[in-house]
Amino acid sequence: MIAIQADEHIPQEIITGLNARGIEAYGAYHESLSGKSDLDVFQHAQQTNRILLTNDTDFFSLIEDRHHSGIFYLTTQRASTGRVIRNILRLVDTSEPKDFTNNIFYIPRNP
Repeated sequence: MIAIQADEHIPQEIITGLNARGIEAYGAYHESLSGKSDLDVFQHAQQTNRILLTNDTDFFSLIEDRHHSGIFYLTTQRASTGRVIRNILRLVDTSEPKDFTNNIFYIPRNP
């Protein structure tokens, strides 16, 4: 089973929707990460073995030469909440937890 750590720019509706569908998803606010640096958020995700869900390209520089649990990168703010959730569910349902390690997945994906 995987768990997801969202940064503070990810809408709560996505986090709530993932949780409603059986995926452990944590928002920055609930983990006391609001206003923290990108490095703090990244390190928290790694310490808790969570995939980082973000739309912030600054995280790309943080993962260079570092082990990480995986990144779900939200490529657009225009995608519907449902589409983002469906894309994440599809990835989770068709992958093993080890498949996420040190990889970046771009969401939403084309159908």
